[in-house]
Amino acid sequence: MNPSPNHKQPAMLSALLLFSLALLPGRSALAQQGNELTLPVNAGIVATSATAHRRIPNTVADISVGIQTQGSDAATVSRDLAERSQTLLSWLRGQGAERLATDQISFQPQTHEEKNGQQKIVGYTGTTSVSFRTTPEKAGAILSGVLDHGANTIQQTSYGPKEEEADTVRKELAQEATRTAVAQGTAVADSAGTHVIGVREVNVEGGGIIRPMPMMRMSAMEMKAPTPPMDTQAGEQDISVTVSVRLTVSR
Repeated sequence: MNPSPNHKQPAMLSALLLFSLALLPGRSALAQQGNELTLPVNAGIVATSATAHRRIPNTVADISVGIQTQGSDAATVSRDLAERSQTLLSWLRGQGAERLATDQISFQPQTHEEKNGQQKIVGYTGTTSVSFRTTPEKAGAILSGVLDHGANTIQQTSYGPKEEEADTVRKELAQEATRTAVAQGTAVADSAGTHVIGVREVNVEGGGIIRPMPMMRMSAMEMKAPTPPMDTQAGEQDISVTVSVRLTVSR
């Protein structure tokens, strides 16, 4: 369960560009006329990139469970589905779960083929999904408890850091990668007998995509005894940010 940082990149790029310019020697060599920069005739380009990594603990668990019920008519199935959903949601609130949501509600007729080949509806099956967020420490007990409070299946769970935690780390990694990339470019320029006079382009590529951690699909109907608490491990998430820079150099 992991949000994209793309919507924050323009502001981040502006901040990084200003930061990078402050790091560079001799940036006064860029002459400005009106709204355009005038480069020396012998100016060149040095392109380099750097990647910064960090592992951070997964602090939340996003879980999705399924409810399925059957009945002879749609009204009965709808009522049973609503009651079981409410029971599960009330129990989850009592466990401190957050971001409760119900979606993917569907009804499917059950049919029986008559002797004349016609399909006759003999009942209905109703299904829905309930998703929520909890902490890794509570995840095992809650995963066991949902099967005793209305859910039939555990569909998916994923562990990750909170969005604000991941965003903070990405910003710090972007700054770290920018400093490294600029330092590499400066070293290359010095080795070539030139010096850096400005930043031409900065590109930031965020990483650390959170992928769901698959769990065994479980059904309450297959169990003969109350489900014992499940042993779950939250683990860590690797976040990386790559920054590519193009530096303007001159002799």
